[in-house]
Amino acid sequence: MRFDQLLALVSFIFCLVLTLLFVAFRIAGVIAWSVWWVVSPIWIPPAVVAGVMVSALMWDLAIRPVVRRMQGYRGGL
Repeated sequence: MRFDQLLALVSFIFCLVLTLLFVAFRIAGVIAWSVWWVVSPIWIPPAVVAGVMVSALMWDLAIRPVVRRMQGYRGGL
């Protein structure tokens, strides 16, 4: 198994175990968190990835052309 596959598997298992632990604590009454926070190990990692992707897209569409134009004015630095 390659390292990146192993890392993905370990990350998935960690999120799954953490979610099951939070659910068990919620059912047992140990924590009084909202359901959104109980299942947060499931939705936070994809939200972070989506945020990074949106930031990269914004950079590519909005900021990079401005930087290229500015570099053109300086003689292509």
